[in-house]
Amino acid sequence: MLVDANRRVLAASDGQGVLTEVLPLDPKGQASGIVRDSQTGLVTAFHRTPGYETSGSDGGHVGTVDHLDGQRIKLTRTDPDAEGVHHFIHVDSIDAVENGEVRLNR
Repeated sequence: MLVDANRRVLAASDGQGVLTEVLPLDPKGQASGIVRDSQTGLVTAFHRTPGYETSGSDGGHVGTVDHLDGQRIKLTRTDPDAEGVHHFIHVDSIDAVENGEVRLNR
């Protein structure tokens, strides 16, 4: 699952809640960690994604995540393939986020 800074679901492996659900998660200013919901017992792990490599559906390098900007991933302009320019990818293009990598469906 991928959420933005406002905890809104941007992508989910089951496709549920995308752009309509907000997670009841308070990271308390931490960049990563786990939170347990005291009412349901649900455990949520979280980690900010700047620096994650972004790959196309062919496995080729597309760029490196800078941050989320609304419904778009902003890629760093310092990536060798960026030629000094920020590039943006809409969250609809995300296939998965795993192991420090954002994989695209295109």
